[in-house]
Amino acid sequence: MTAALVSEINRRVIDISTHSMQQGLRLWASGLLASAIAGGAAGLGGLAIGILSITGFIQSGAELSAPGSVLVAISFPLLILAAHCIDRVAAADKAIRLEYCRQNGLNDDIDPYRLEREIELNA
Repeated sequence: MTAALVSEINRRVIDISTHSMQQGLRLWASGLLASAIAGGAAGLGGLAIGILSITGFIQSGAELSAPGSVLVAISFPLLILAAHCIDRVAAADKAIRLEYCRQNGLNDDIDPYRLEREIELNA
């Protein structure tokens, strides 16, 4: 009974401490989705208007040629924002994993030569 109670308390403490990190992860993932969709739509819309203008379906001096160029220009910063969000999602995911490992007693110190030294000592 006592072990189950301690386990439940420990689980709730872990949930509380990683809750803000998970909110950050959701925020950056939402930003990624929104900026990627908006950037892709703006780029494709601008390219479609440009192609229609080049093929002659829209007159080259028409009022739609300038918005087409603006849409293509807007798509670049939106796609750069999407790339930034990808980086932040990866960083938030790594932070959540690290915090989980720390709370469960796993060591986050990585020594690439530790295994080699243990093999040499045991040989």
